[in-house]
Amino acid sequence: PENLINVSRQVSLVGIIAVGMTLVMLSGGIDLSIGSIMAASGVTSAYLMTDFGLSPVLAGSVGFGLGGLVGLFNGFLVARINIPPFIATLATMAGARGLAYVITQGMPIYGFPDEFSMIGQGYFLLIPLPVWIMLLAFAVGAVLLNLTPFGKHVYGVGGNEEAARLSGVNVASVKLWVYVINGLLSGLAGVVLLSRIMTAVPNAGNGFEMDVITAVVL
Repeated sequence: PENLINVSRQVSLVGIIAVGMTLVMLSGGIDLSIGSIMAASGVTSAYLMTDFGLSPVLAGSVGFGLGGLVGLFNGFLVARINIPPFIATLATMAGARGLAYVITQGMPIYGFPDEFSMIGQGYFLLIPLPVWIMLLAFAVGAVLLNLTPFGKHVYGVGGNEEAARLSGVNVASVKLWVYVINGLLSGLAGVVLLSRIMTAVPNAGNGFEMDVITAVVL
């Protein structure tokens, strides 16, 4: 049981982002910026706690929101300007990673309040909180895809974009929102990772793109 719990905690970050990446890939896109969003969200939250004295809740919320903001930018590039997803998210991958290095100046940030560690290191009913967050993301993603019109539209856009458009689906809006959701979940994963290791480093989440894409495909 201890090993299963440990493995579950290890894969929880991949699982959280995989929900958003599933939406993106079902719509016919891809997002290469998730690892960089994790790093940028984590170091932003860390910087706000250490240099501005923000509470862990508020700092974590800003990091979470930053992920959504980058996701919105991705969605804008893909849905409104019609830049191919691979190129658009490759650019934001570099930009978000650069932001993380600018904020940290290439050095780790540490010294957060002890209560912040509860998100990444705490337990509920003997199961780590990151695992509960992953399971909640799974549940919300399942409901969104299977029980809402938005989920049907995601499948429609990915299956045949022109047919979906002729059926009255707002294709641009669907594409925009899947990237926003993916960005939010990437930001959330960044905050959880920061809480778990209690140190912000600019290279956090490096290579996460392939782990998450592989998880979604499998």
